[in-house]
Amino acid sequence: MAPETIWCNKKGYWFEGYWLEGYWLFTIRNGVNPLTSNLQTSDLLTLNLLTIKIEIMKRLYKILMALFAIVLAFSCTDSAPASDKTVDAAAGPGQSAVQDDQSQKNVLQIAIGSPNHKTLVAAVQAAGLVDALANAGPFTVFAPTDEAFAKLPKETLDNLMKPENKNALSDILEYHVYVGVIKTDLMRDGQKLNQVNLKNVEVSNKDGKILLNGSVNILASVPASNGIVHVVDGVLLPPE
Repeated sequence: MAPETIWCNKKGYWFEGYWLEGYWLFTIRNGVNPLTSNLQTSDLLTLNLLTIKIEIMKRLYKILMALFAIVLAFSCTDSAPASDKTVDAAAGPGQSAVQDDQSQKNVLQIAIGSPNHKTLVAAVQAAGLVDALANAGPFTVFAPTDEAFAKLPKETLDNLMKPENKNALSDILEYHVYVGVIKTDLMRDGQKLNQVNLKNVEVSNKDGKILLNGSVNILASVPASNGIVHVVDGVLLPPE
């Protein structure tokens, strides 16, 4: 691409301009401009004004860049507290700590509010499953009553509540939870429910009478915001 030579001022400085995709690229030179003899006074004045405009644009560019840096600095300062709040929220308690007295209760809140499930609630707390049951689910929970737990040997129940037996306790409690909502009218004879601990509970349905693993009865069913709770009269023990 051939350059176009443009006269800048009366001191002998001139530059070659290249037009490239909407922009002028200039190379400044010092010497006699071969086009001087062809330029009139009015031409020199016009070119000098062009030089002044270029200098003004350079200064405006510097001012705009300075203003942009100031705005960017204030934006970073304002966003910092929001980041801190996010970290604080993440460090807080889990879903079980959310207070909501208006909405339908979740499966955990139903168990906590029941006078017949104190042992179950204590076991859930000992196993560290409180927040898990407060999550969105949906879950089907088979909830043994206090009388159901009382059928177990006292020594067995006491041992399960010890910290060193947390894994065994969790395994038993997870055997009472199915991911999904299974109402009694959907339970079929011979149906197998794969529980959270990946072991199956077998359903029998004889003339509308439902048994779990052949011996545990469903006494009542309570819908929850994150599933359903089936109150049962026995503790389901996972197969070996």
